[in-house]
Amino acid sequence: GPAATNPLPLSPFLDAVFLGEAEAGFYDLVDELDELKRGGASRGRLLECLRSNPAIWMPDDGRHGEKRAYRAVFSGFSAKQSSTWAPMPIMPTVQSHGTVEIMRGCPNGCRFCHAGYFYRPQRVKSLRLICQEVEELVERGGHREITLASLSSGDFPGISELFATLNSRFGMRNVSFQLPSLKVDTFTLPLLAQLSEVRKSGLTFAVETPVTEWQRSINKTVDAQKIVEILEEARRLGFKSAKFYFMIGLPVPGKGRGEGEAILEFLRNIASCTRMKLNVNLGVFVPKPHTPYQREPQISEKLALETIYLVKDGIKPAKNVSISYHSPFTAFLEGILSRGDLRTSELILDAWNRGCRFDAWDEYLNKGAWREAIAAHSASRGEDLTEKYSGSRSLEGSLPWDTLEMFVSRSYLENELRLSESHTLTEACTEECNHLCGSCNNAFRLVRETEEAVIAGSHNEACAEAKPEKASFPFAKDTLQDRRLVFTYEKVGKLAYLPMHAFSEAIARACAVAGLPIRYTEGFNPFPKMELSQPLSLGVESLEELAALWLYSDISMIPIEAIRRDIQSGLPKGMKIRSIKIGKSRSAGRQTIGALYFGSVYRVEFDEPEELAAFKTWSAENAPSLQIDTETDVYEPRTETGISCQLMADERKGRGSMASILRKFGVNPKITRLSILGTDGKDSKPVPLYDLL
Repeated sequence: GPAATNPLPLSPFLDAVFLGEAEAGFYDLVDELDELKRGGASRGRLLECLRSNPAIWMPDDGRHGEKRAYRAVFSGFSAKQSSTWAPMPIMPTVQSHGTVEIMRGCPNGCRFCHAGYFYRPQRVKSLRLICQEVEELVERGGHREITLASLSSGDFPGISELFATLNSRFGMRNVSFQLPSLKVDTFTLPLLAQLSEVRKSGLTFAVETPVTEWQRSINKTVDAQKIVEILEEARRLGFKSAKFYFMIGLPVPGKGRGEGEAILEFLRNIASCTRMKLNVNLGVFVPKPHTPYQREPQISEKLALETIYLVKDGIKPAKNVSISYHSPFTAFLEGILSRGDLRTSELILDAWNRGCRFDAWDEYLNKGAWREAIAAHSASRGEDLTEKYSGSRSLEGSLPWDTLEMFVSRSYLENELRLSESHTLTEACTEECNHLCGSCNNAFRLVRETEEAVIAGSHNEACAEAKPEKASFPFAKDTLQDRRLVFTYEKVGKLAYLPMHAFSEAIARACAVAGLPIRYTEGFNPFPKMELSQPLSLGVESLEELAALWLYSDISMIPIEAIRRDIQSGLPKGMKIRSIKIGKSRSAGRQTIGALYFGSVYRVEFDEPEELAAFKTWSAENAPSLQIDTETDVYEPRTETGISCQLMADERKGRGSMASILRKFGVNPKITRLSILGTDGKDSKPVPLYDLL
């Protein structure tokens, strides 16, 4: 991706760099290399193969000069479906949303934005493909939150209509759709209403700089009054917070303290107009290669930190605003990597030798080692490396990354810099634009055919055609509010070490993949209405766990074995359904798993027979305090080993888990839950809880 556009600082550590989009030849290249390697090709032959690829950049190896690379652009983005499904993790992950890339490239040309130039030209995905990819995420991956991703999703032609269609298609299944950061001038109130229909996903506004004249310099417009209108409507629709991004150090007249004062005034005005929680992130601008600002100086670490604290200290009276920021020192290191040259690698290697590791994580960033390395290399070279890497670059001089062709001409970038200095906007790209930047040519061009489909009102048709032929369960709401699907399952092996919320997510996802009409909770973040049996201590296996799910519709006409099969196919290995049924009708708040729960039957295994004998004596003496029932023939040693027994525990009084009770004996035996018991009355005999549901 964009990180490959200046590989010089890392070139001694690399053989080759692929420049561009992987769909445009990278997979074919890997196949070719694989075939050569299987055929016994030497390292030299593999390097020759790489050198013959136009999208590959290679450093000077002493025999060949530095190899020029031409960015690979995927011209089939608008017409070829991407596979969006991948094996799903059991544990919840950060950024676990499903993602559909609806547009690649951006028409706006923000002058600071590296990705905006790297991914030119703009290409819009067809409606049919978007619907097919969403369908795959829901049907195969069980996703309930899907991000419609692009650099500027608000510029997708007909974005509100697309949202309306997707919500109408998947809303009953509680699938919500989200957008990444939106430009304020493409954000509409109807779009906000569509965003809030299922879940209230976060609102993010990338303001960058608050002064109108400075916005024109960076080729971006943000209307503060429109932000207030959006926030007020968002609050009415149930949104609780919004995130704002600002950058300091941009090449604008107020660079530094002036930016801080302007941001502070902007936030005070916004905070006074809304009671929403505002989460503000302050970033430090890093000049990037292949952009109009590639030769601009970077703000110093000291001035950046002073500006950040000017905002932090000044906003404290506003209780609904919180400030976070990107480390100015980290931004300085990013600047070194962004615009470094071949000798930058010496600095990187020296810092590594001084112990620098995982520098992107603040808790591991070793500032002292980096400062020592920079000071040492500045002394040995007789030049200030801070000024070298952060200072301005001459318009006449060459740049380290000149051998990487991005298909955006140098003359265009220099003209954009002049327009920035005069605070002049450049219009967004269109099919007939006269920008002549070089990104549209005979091989690839801007693609916006989707706009015609939107105008023609064919969203529903496109999605209908993408819908698979398989039958789904009815989702019509009816009066069966107390209808439950109940099943037991086992969790063995590694699954015994997962927390309870991992199982609830796994079950919800498997039922979504199976297409079951699960009822959802109401509120800010709907979740499947389900009950699970009481959790066990981590590491305790179970041969019987309980789950109950509420349904929208009666599925009694569907063969129960087919339902078992469909749910089982979506569950992780080691989580096996043992029995399943349509449960008894019940009134809300009654006959829940928790209300009926009595206790469990456990198998306890020891290493030696003597430990088992001692445990029997100890547990009989302490049965009342341990909640162990000793009158039900629970001590049945396994005849083949003589080191295990079963016991039934009355766990209604909540005196701790069976694992913690048994550890009082002084050993740590292996514990397995064999069955779950319930009782429908205070003095009634416990029976399998599954039978009571």
